[in-house]
Amino acid sequence: MKSHSDSPTRITDRLFRRFAAIWGVQKIGAMFPADDLEVRSTWEQQLLRFPLPVVGQALQALIDAGSEWPPTLSEFIATCKQFNHQAHQDGPEALLPLSVTESAAAAQMLQSIAQTVAKPAGFDYLSWARRPKSAQAVRLLQRGAKHEPRLRELLRQHLANNGENCHAPEAVDEILAIKRSGHVAL
Repeated sequence: MKSHSDSPTRITDRLFRRFAAIWGVQKIGAMFPADDLEVRSTWEQQLLRFPLPVVGQALQALIDAGSEWPPTLSEFIATCKQFNHQAHQDGPEALLPLSVTESAAAAQMLQSIAQTVAKPAGFDYLSWARRPKSAQAVRLLQRGAKHEPRLRELLRQHLANNGENCHAPEAVDEILAIKRSGHVAL
């Protein structure tokens, strides 16, 4: 039973090209001579036992293991069996590759997330401290100024200009209260 759409020759050829990219052409040539059709045929027959995602997971696991040489067929099959067993435990949907529509939707979702969390050009993360809008913002600025030099400098500026850059009367009142208290260790 064939469990994926690629032909076995294409799968074996792709896998051996990946092996060459990972472990080098010399090592692949030493282990898997290009003119030995029996080796490729045997690999093809064995790879048909597993869904393509399982073959990919097995390859990634072997890469992550940091082996100096590519796997033998028995090592590769053993690794495939581990992932195939796990996929069966996770349910049949774990064995299915994403459809084109699902892949496109996943890519679009990832792009949307990346845009959401990306820092907008020119965004000022300290705008709340530069122009406090509440007494609470001033108290946070005062607390942060004990540990952060940028906040310390902003608090000094607010104290020097009597809260001129504050956006709310209660923020100005808080700046003036801090200034009157004299408990500012800057």
